[in-house]
Amino acid sequence: MKTLITFTSKAKFLPLAALSLLLPTLALAGGKATLVTTDQPMQMEGQARGPSTMTLTWRDAKTLRMDVSEAGGGTYLIMRDGKTYSVSQNNGQPIVMDMSAMGGLVKSMLPKGGDRDHPFGSIDSIKDTNTKETVAGIEGKVYQMQWTDPDGSKQAGEAVLTDDPVVVEMTHAYLGAMSAMVGDEYTRVYQDAMPKDNKGLLKVGEQFYVESISSAEPPASSFELPAEPMDMRNLMEQMGKMAQ
Repeated sequence: MKTLITFTSKAKFLPLAALSLLLPTLALAGGKATLVTTDQPMQMEGQARGPSTMTLTWRDAKTLRMDVSEAGGGTYLIMRDGKTYSVSQNNGQPIVMDMSAMGGLVKSMLPKGGDRDHPFGSIDSIKDTNTKETVAGIEGKVYQMQWTDPDGSKQAGEAVLTDDPVVVEMTHAYLGAMSAMVGDEYTRVYQDAMPKDNKGLLKVGEQFYVESISSAEPPASSFELPAEPMDMRNLMEQMGKMAQ
């Protein structure tokens, strides 16, 4: 049996996680967005290395679906009921995996010398450049960011943030899914780092950008689980015993 997600050499969420828990409680109306990323923190089964296109569909802050085009139509993530699930196919049968244990697994897989209290790194500084940039037809403000990767290496780049309500909704829903999967405690360090009035993420350097986004009410069927979920921690323990 193949699992949906494997890790790249660095377990990092880039500055994407920096907006987690910073967003106000919103009455989300639902929407759909296409995101392009060139540096995946996690690799979905069947997904090619390099640039990747993700489609996010969300109903509210706690209900989201993430499809990765390179992984095929049968492979996706669903966040609902306070948990994140991976969905994949095995010989034509759907496999649903409860990803609640992911945070502990990420922490255990950190490179030697990594900060185990901050397994996704930290934001060191963020500064308004007083310039603007339009991404996906939406104007945002450009910020210069400096951050530390989990392995301790220092990075810097520009981020485009906006107060556009649909983008803020998308960011809230996306990072809610990440928090449900890895745990809020790993992203709480970012709470005081970000600007208070621009919390919608449009772009991070050359690593991530929003290609298109719109407000739309998704069908409830988009978030249904096609099978009973399996516990990822138990599966990993079983696989470890089989390998002995």
